[in-house]
Amino acid sequence: MIYELLLEAKDHTLTRAELERLTGLCDRTNREIIAEERKKHIILSSSQKKGYYLPKTRDEIITFIEEEKNRIKNLELSLKAAKKELKRLDTRVQPDLIGEIVVDVN
Repeated sequence: MIYELLLEAKDHTLTRAELERLTGLCDRTNREIIAEERKKHIILSSSQKKGYYLPKTRDEIITFIEEEKNRIKNLELSLKAAKKELKRLDTRVQPDLIGEIVVDVN
């Protein structure tokens, strides 16, 4: 749905406001759709242009992969700190169970 609206050009991004106008959906719904579409397609976002676009070059895809790997690394570090704090606060939690803790944010 949104994927089909995007262009292969960093200079032609679609902003969140433009996507709202084009889809008739609210920003949150559009971002949820983008999250789902990202499971099948590469959809890039530009913080400078404040919009979404499709990759046009190999370098754009490589940059995307590196940025995603860095996000994962930072999330892993945050989880590690949270698990460490949980273990400190609740000594009844056994270390081998900490990896199994699931937090429902809904």
